[in-house]
Formats: sequence, C-alpha cells, structure tokens
Amino acid sequence: MSVGASIESFLDAYFDGIHRGDVDRLRTVFHPDARLYRAPHGCYESVSLDDWLVAVASRSSPASEGKEMSGEVLFIDRSGPYTAFAKVTLRVGDLRGTDYLSLLCTGGAWRIVSKTFHVSSA
Repeated sequence: MSVGASIESFLDAYFDGIHRGDVDRLRTVFHPDARLYRAPHGCYESVSLDDWLVAVASRSSPASEGKEMSGEVLFIDRSGPYTAFAKVTLRVGDLRGTDYLSLLCTGGAWRIVSKTFHVSSA
C-alpha cells in the first residue's frame, strides 16, 4: 500500500467516526494533544480534543438520524514521510463542512494533530 493510499484509508476512518458520532473511533484518528480551531462570525475559538469529543458525544450523529453523509478528500500534500496536510469536505443534508487537517505519522500510524474547520449551509 502506498503512503498516499494509507492516508486516504485513514481519512475514511475519520469520516466514519464523524458520521456515526463514534468518539472511540475518533480518538484513534486524533493525536491526544490535538487542538481544533474555528472562527464562527470571525471570532477565534480553540478547543481541546477532549472538549470536542464531549460535544460530539452529546449530539445526535447523522447515522443515528438516518442521514447520509459524504466525505471527500480534496487534496493531500505530503511534505515528508511523516508529515502531511489534507483538505476534506463533509456534507450532511444542507450542511457542508470544510476541514484542514495537519497529520503526523508516529509509531507507524497517521494521526490528526490539528483541525481547522468551518461549517456552513450548502
């Protein structure tokens, strides 16, 4: 398997975790020290992985509501054997999310170390 394919496979696990609201699965794709960033209405927000996972666990997942979700990898930029950057989109109903994911490969596995995201109505 090429490294590019392994990153795409890894991102499929991320999409599945989001769709199902599966906190345990999401914990496997994020580095424990990961941070999440967004700027709703131009206001900076930074959230720890643990706080974000609490929010994920407290809301209904698209899968539990019978909603389809599509995730698409727009591009992957590898700057070395252990570092990469991915831009992905997720669509659920009329919502569209764009995520910028900084990835590191440590211990033979890719992990998200930073997620900067925006959600809007399609």
